[in-house]
Amino acid sequence: MENQLIISSFVLIPLFGFLASLLIGSGNENGFSRLAVGMVSVHLLVIVVFTIGWVLGGRNPINIPELVIYDNGSYRFLIDLYFDGITAVYLFVGAFVTFLI
Repeated sequence: MENQLIISSFVLIPLFGFLASLLIGSGNENGFSRLAVGMVSVHLLVIVVFTIGWVLGGRNPINIPELVIYDNGSYRFLIDLYFDGITAVYLFVGAFVTFLI
């Protein structure tokens, strides 16, 4: 359950930042930039902390079935969140480049 919440936060943190940015007025660029830097920083920090813990914990792949799109009893079509070594690298690089920009 803990891994599911953290891995889901990799998607939810940027989504929350986007939704919060819609509430900021168009004339408040300073507030918008603070929100953007804050959300990207939190996102990068969560990714780094989770990845370090995952590496120290044995690097076992994590597969979390998130959402059932189709289920007829004999077949299930899911949207899964999968975390492994390749995912960790791409997630870190993407978040780090976003932070630098």
